[in-house]
Amino acid sequence: MSLFFVGVASASIAAPSANLNIAAASLFMEVQFSETTGGEAKRGAEPLPLAPSNKNTQLLTLGDQQAHQHKWDDALATYRAALREDPSSVALREKIFSVLLIQKKYEDAIAQAQQAMLLMPKSAQPHIWLGSVYMLQVDFKKAEAEMNQAVQLDPKASQAHWYLWLILATLGKTEDAVSELKTAIDTDPTHAIVQNPALRNARLGLPGHIDYEDIAYREWVRVDPENVAAHLTLARHLSLSVSDATKETLAEYREALRLDGNNVIAHLGIADNSRGSPSADAEAIAHYREAIRLAPGDLDARIRLGVKLKSARKYEDAARAYFDAISAFPNAYEPHFFLASLYEGEKKWNEALVQYEAATRLHPKHHAYHRSVADIYQAQGRSSEAIDEYRLAVAQDPADTSAKDGLQKALRATGRIAEADAANAEDIVRIKADIARSPDSADNHDTLAKAYLQQGKLEDAIAAFRETVRLQPTFSSYHEDLAIALRDHGNVDEAIKELREVILLAPMSPRPYVELSDLLLQLGRLNDAVENYKTAIKNVPEDSSLHANLALLLETMADREIGDQKFALLREACAELISASKLPFAGADLDSRLHKIGLSLGSNGRCAM
Repeated sequence: MSLFFVGVASASIAAPSANLNIAAASLFMEVQFSETTGGEAKRGAEPLPLAPSNKNTQLLTLGDQQAHQHKWDDALATYRAALREDPSSVALREKIFSVLLIQKKYEDAIAQAQQAMLLMPKSAQPHIWLGSVYMLQVDFKKAEAEMNQAVQLDPKASQAHWYLWLILATLGKTEDAVSELKTAIDTDPTHAIVQNPALRNARLGLPGHIDYEDIAYREWVRVDPENVAAHLTLARHLSLSVSDATKETLAEYREALRLDGNNVIAHLGIADNSRGSPSADAEAIAHYREAIRLAPGDLDARIRLGVKLKSARKYEDAARAYFDAISAFPNAYEPHFFLASLYEGEKKWNEALVQYEAATRLHPKHHAYHRSVADIYQAQGRSSEAIDEYRLAVAQDPADTSAKDGLQKALRATGRIAEADAANAEDIVRIKADIARSPDSADNHDTLAKAYLQQGKLEDAIAAFRETVRLQPTFSSYHEDLAIALRDHGNVDEAIKELREVILLAPMSPRPYVELSDLLLQLGRLNDAVENYKTAIKNVPEDSSLHANLALLLETMADREIGDQKFALLREACAELISASKLPFAGADLDSRLHKIGLSLGSNGRCAM
């Protein structure tokens, strides 16, 4: 069976309710081309005699070939010729309807669906066909009526329930929409989750909106608890989209592993989400190793093992993991890059250069090579060589802002100010030419804003960032760039507004919470700043710097208090420092800070690991 997905690529449909606004692009019609009748598409159909001739079979095969080649007019003519040979064929009528829909010949498609109703008065499928046309015509009331008729004829027609969910959600009938979504999954969980891309477009992730994706995946697990794929799908959703859900994520991956002890994805999921303590790191490493044993051809698993070993400060083991990956995948450049990065972090410059050179032999056009080598040269004080490499990096990828930043810093550090200004001015001319060619490209405006920042033209940068946000209002990083520029310009209130927008769009990212905390501190709102730090830690509990910075903030607050309140804040700061000390990349000053807090507490508490 082949699948064609037909959609409407247009702007959002204005729904009567402000609660929900499902994009027209979400309204996908699944069109099945098959050579037999049966399945849900024919459930409830009256028995019709099928007597295809050899000629009919040949026509059917030819029509399918033409359809797969997107020769729609030819396919339509062939299917109609086949239907004349076999007027009772439901499958042929479905194929004809599908091609008409693809060609957007909606009136002809409606006529085909209505004719099918006469042939199959007890079947739900013609009503689903007709309703789907009305959906594409944005006539949701007619579409709702046809889908309701379909489920009356066949209460288990999951496709009709699924379309009813989309229709009701679009009309703002959220309670009814949730009910239809659950019914669709209950009648056919695999179809509802796997074969409907509209679900992935429906999760808005904003307060006050219904997270249909979350409902759907939980329902799938409920109605099919022994389905490994259901648990894996829910686990992935939880890890990517739900705040503070690490325990639940791990529980779903563990259940998937219980059902299938050799499931590589479950092993990797447990490994990716096991963090925050030495024992969790050890468990993660064990699961990565088991995943590699089960799937030795998974390069990504080998890379992730190396990254975990590095974060756990097992540098020699990490290097061995990367060398194993190089041995298993001699033509892959990635393990060389990761090994080079490991050496770079250890300040083993020569070893790092060897690995970067090995990586670039395998992938000569990788844009990060020249920049990475330049960074090493700069760290070694080899400024002239660094400048040459940065120039090569920019020439290879003019959009590489890190390379351009490195070039600017290297030129200015060596006193070559005029060259730095010239390079920046040349870059701005190029970017403006790109904008003239593609004025609606948010990336181009973002690049221009960053070029202005390098020149110190903050107001011009803010104007360019505003244009970026206007073109891509749902892209969180653009709002964040604008917020930082506004902050640097002294527009604190507007910067706070933009950071709150970032948090709405990317609630799992810790960075906007930290940036918002810094701004709130400027306004003297210490308690609000603390709460934002705590939210950031909930999202990324394994980041030692977050715990350490929160402790510093709590210490600052304690300095302003006396008595029990002061000691309570110091004890809380102590707990955060202890948490930080147990995590990878903890600061070297933690012991002295713990000792200082211990002295301040005196007999009012103990602060030590």
